[in-house]
Amino acid sequence: MDVHSGLSICFWNANGLTHKIHDLRTFVDEKKPDLLLLQETKIKNSFSPYLPNYTFYRQDGPQSPLSGGTGIFVKSNLNHVELFVPNLNYVSNTIVKISLANQPSIVIASIYVPCQVNSRFLDDLDKILNLNNSVIMCGDFNAHHPSWNCKHMNAT
Repeated sequence: MDVHSGLSICFWNANGLTHKIHDLRTFVDEKKPDLLLLQETKIKNSFSPYLPNYTFYRQDGPQSPLSGGTGIFVKSNLNHVELFVPNLNYVSNTIVKISLANQPSIVIASIYVPCQVNSRFLDDLDKILNLNNSVIMCGDFNAHHPSWNCKHMNAT
């Protein structure tokens, strides 16, 4: 990858990936992102999403595979490793560290915060932010505010 061209990252709240994988493939064929971060994947253990030339990492929802869940597709030619953060209590996450030639590494996290979770989820986000000097978090934080055309506002 040419470092000067940048790193292309897309994220998408899939709200169920199984029946949308064809749409995802079409998008990836056209846009060719380096990373694709997914939230609310809601996939069964028996389903293994596949995109040619990508490696897929996933974290299924804590209650059941059909709730929540996150995933990241990473272009196979990128130097990367999956990271795990122990003792996260409130957020679903999938995290990778990308190493680019002659550049500091970047940690990239796909995050899903369930509805009505208490403000202690911020402790989980702090743990992720402390993984590296450069962290990018994308996802569904279920943050609500009238400025974003929501009828109600979160407490935090």
